[in-house]
Amino acid sequence: LIVWPMVVPALKARLSFEVRKAAHYLSWVWAIALMWHAPSRIYYLIGIPALIYFIDYFCGFFIRNHLIENVCFERFGEKG
Repeated sequence: LIVWPMVVPALKARLSFEVRKAAHYLSWVWAIALMWHAPSRIYYLIGIPALIYFIDYFCGFFIRNHLIENVCFERFGEKG
């Protein structure tokens, strides 16, 4: 479901970039559903990477957000 828009050119042309990017958040739903559906050892195989992904998302969302008031980009030379 997540990779179909990149495999089928017609889907890629119809879906905007934002929709295709938002589809990647379905991996959270897939990981949680798989943890409760599969045998008990899957908690370690899926749960630990899902936890690391959640912690990374949490840190990126709440800690590493910075507002830059004035942004000025300058090109250095012709080949910049």
